[in-house]
Amino acid sequence: MGKDFRFGVVISDSPSWEQLKARAITAESLGYSTLVMPDHLRKQFPPLVALAAIAAVTSRITLGTMVLASGIRDPVMTAREAAMVQLISQGRFELGLGAGWLQGDFHATGTDFPAGRSALIDRFAETLEVITRLFDGETLDVHGRFHQLSGAYLWPPVPVKPPIVIGGGSSRVLALAARYGDAASIMPRLRSGLPGGHLTEDASLASFQRKSDRLAELAGARWPSMNISTTVFFVHLGPGKASYLDWVATKLPLPREQIGQSPLVLAGELDEVCEAILARRQLLGLNYFLVKDEVMHTFAPVIARLAEAKI
Repeated sequence: MGKDFRFGVVISDSPSWEQLKARAITAESLGYSTLVMPDHLRKQFPPLVALAAIAAVTSRITLGTMVLASGIRDPVMTAREAAMVQLISQGRFELGLGAGWLQGDFHATGTDFPAGRSALIDRFAETLEVITRLFDGETLDVHGRFHQLSGAYLWPPVPVKPPIVIGGGSSRVLALAARYGDAASIMPRLRSGLPGGHLTEDASLASFQRKSDRLAELAGARWPSMNISTTVFFVHLGPGKASYLDWVATKLPLPREQIGQSPLVLAGELDEVCEAILARRQLLGLNYFLVKDEVMHTFAPVIARLAEAKI
């Protein structure tokens, strides 16, 4: 038996607070273990504020960001707001952090989008160091390349630090996840900085295996305790698998024979999908699967079946 499974719902867009609240309550009732929100400056609720509100109307489900774009955020304010969500939720919060990748988010905040990824990840590394040390209770004077801090400390203090989830796909981000993360979300490399530019050939099973193997090597003794996740963008449960995969092939630039094996895809009858999840845990170390909220009802029987099997 591998690591315990976790299944989560990603809520990106909601037209109203009432609908967001209803979706969160539904996700909890369907047995999902987590509800997470991304961080983009479009028609989407600010994730930390929204998650604090959701904490007040739920009681069991873990709440998280997947992931905050550190390239457009101040690390001290991020840590303070995350600490508040951790307190409001009574310890049900996970702080997901990434470098940021969408050019529009940077432009909307008046932040320069680097010509190369290197500077963006350099900034992310510095941000992780600051946030980790703040949660460790340090008062910081930092004179870094990206952050100049004097007497920074965390308030409110939290009795239990929220787990840090680090999301990304590059080798440098995987190294940061191995060093700082309690969990890692393995994703394709987000090369273009443009919507739709992230689902590349990097989504193949072989690519994920290389990343998983590298993360395990870097994490060393920490690997067995780390939750390893990915977001399954394409979910189909029931008959019609072949035609569904034909459609996915128009969205995901992989050879047709590789589409069904991609960790971004789960398709087939219930038993077949459960077997694919078990195989990916065994091969890749993936134990934490996220699906979009529009398919949370469709996917719910998978959670029930695997819970019933206790595997």
